[in-house]
Amino acid sequence: NDEIEWVGSSSSQAAVSIDEIEIVEDETKPDREKIFRKNKTSGRLKNGKKIVKAKVKDKAKGNTYKYIIRFSIGASSFEIDPKIKVP
Repeated sequence: NDEIEWVGSSSSQAAVSIDEIEIVEDETKPDREKIFRKNKTSGRLKNGKKIVKAKVKDKAKGNTYKYIIRFSIGASSFEIDPKIKVP
């Protein structure tokens, strides 16, 4: 039941908006529990910038998840694909 919050920042001090977090399905583990309630979570405005918050489900323990962070800096959009492990 831990809550994760993604907030973007740039080295140039430009405003970063987290537009969406998407969990990537793992075809090798079709019965794996979802880490969050939904596989896609959209950013919401907080203090003038978009952030994403999500609560980790208890049954996600012991799994590693790949996900995509979609964000924008000014008019440019980007994606990165980190992993998160639930101990």
